[in-house]
Amino acid sequence: MPLFRRAPRKPSMAERLAGGISGSHMNGDAVVLPNSGAEVRVGVVNQDTTSITLGVTVDHPSWDRSVRDLASGIGSGPDEALEMAMGNIELNLVHLLDHRVGEAPDQRLTTTWVGAEHHWSVWLGNVITIAGPTNPPPQAQGEEYWHLLQGLLLSRLGNQKVTYIKVTAGLFGGKPNCEVQINDQASVELTAALTGYVQSTWSPQMMGMQKQFFWIVQDDATYQPYPHTAASIRQYVIGAGQIFGKLNQDDFPAQEYAYRLAQLTQDTWLSAEMQMLLPQIVFEQALESGLVMDTGDRRWEEAVPVSDALVIESGPVKYDMTYHQLACWAPLCEAVASAWRGELPDAVLGGWLAYSDLFTGVQQLLSEGATADVLSTQKPVQMTFGCGEGYRPR
Repeated sequence: MPLFRRAPRKPSMAERLAGGISGSHMNGDAVVLPNSGAEVRVGVVNQDTTSITLGVTVDHPSWDRSVRDLASGIGSGPDEALEMAMGNIELNLVHLLDHRVGEAPDQRLTTTWVGAEHHWSVWLGNVITIAGPTNPPPQAQGEEYWHLLQGLLLSRLGNQKVTYIKVTAGLFGGKPNCEVQINDQASVELTAALTGYVQSTWSPQMMGMQKQFFWIVQDDATYQPYPHTAASIRQYVIGAGQIFGKLNQDDFPAQEYAYRLAQLTQDTWLSAEMQMLLPQIVFEQALESGLVMDTGDRRWEEAVPVSDALVIESGPVKYDMTYHQLACWAPLCEAVASAWRGELPDAVLGGWLAYSDLFTGVQQLLSEGATADVLSTQKPVQMTFGCGEGYRPR
């Protein structure tokens, strides 16, 4: 008889999740969902003795992006907190992406983007309420938030294959805490609409939050495949940072930078979009990190509201659009965030930040005595960019 027995292996987070989803199985570190075949990966973001936050990523070969979320749980101990977090994943993303999509869509949509018509199917997820026993938020119907936001969402659909919307409505101590994200990127206008709705329909004594996902899929017949993946765009962003860092910052050769970016991407218009958008993305993420100004208890998009809408001028042609419609927008934001102060060092981030018109404007206002209180009350800023002739958004 051996003197010591090996302790049984503790199941991984993914294995624990799979144990609660009938018909699922493991593929490496991923849970394969039984109906859709989508793969779910889960890991711990934060944990203490009574709470846990899990990071969730869902992928499928037919999608043009990953779906990401954070699922939290609280309890009397770590096991109870984990059970609640796992339940949130199952009720939110798993139910929507593996069960609801097997049913008829809740709605069909038609939009127009750069002269082409696009057709979409919409599925609405469960409305999950997290609240204490007293003064909870009002009982939400399944389509309540969809009806509120639908009109604004139509102008934010471009040519994505899949789009996911995360709606978070909360009220704590009489103060609304709301956010709407499109493909993991915050929307200022949609968040403002949701905040106004909570302020006007929830009692100030209510305390708690509600969360819902919308899942929007474009028909294969109208989808125009984009030539770049999120992974390739991430490599282009890192490469752009390396190129930028080697150029003379005192007398910056803008034309050489543009030429070398086009060589890197083998795509003139993606490289032009990177030149336009990377400084703004760095500004927004630096503001979110507290590196630009003290935003107090405000989210960055409240401290310096930037409109979702923008204009790109290409010679005599003017394109009015929203950032979310651009195929490159969400991957560029994700690339900067994941490489922040890693593959993208401070010198490069600071250099890009200096080229942000938003950063320059905020610095000027701060130097004139403006505060976060003043900036947060301003009308959302709408940016205009110039691009070479022949450009067409994708």
